[in-house]
Amino acid sequence: MGRIAVMPAAERPRPDLATDLVSAFLLLLLSVGGAFYAGLTLGLRAWAASSSGVKPTGSSALPPPPPPYDWVPVLTVGALALWLLLVTGFAWYGRLRVTAVLHGLLLAAVLLLVGVAQVQEQRNTPPPKPAPLPSDYHPCFSGSGRCN
Repeated sequence: MGRIAVMPAAERPRPDLATDLVSAFLLLLLSVGGAFYAGLTLGLRAWAASSSGVKPTGSSALPPPPPPYDWVPVLTVGALALWLLLVTGFAWYGRLRVTAVLHGLLLAAVLLLVGVAQVQEQRNTPPPKPAPLPSDYHPCFSGSGRCN
């Protein structure tokens, strides 16, 4: 079996600027296209969920349970961030500095936007309403004689 010789980074030829710019443009175009598709898909999912308007029929003494946590947006943004991190790492390893820096900045922008969106969502979500009191509940006032 032959051994594969790995050339140290200092001995590898550095690609010229034109190769770096073309690869940066093509990979950036691919990354932005993927991010646009992911954003469009997540936006359409949110729109469809908000306009479904399914109302339960019949009366029930118990309120409906909360819906399970939706992991699709988390996994989608995680996959996009992983893609950008891998492109940045391989471009840096391949000495494509412009490509690596652009994708690193794009990764930072995606993570910053997701963080700002999460903070904004937390601020705009009202606190949950307390459970309704039973119909035979009477608050206890001093001297009223009707205390639960």
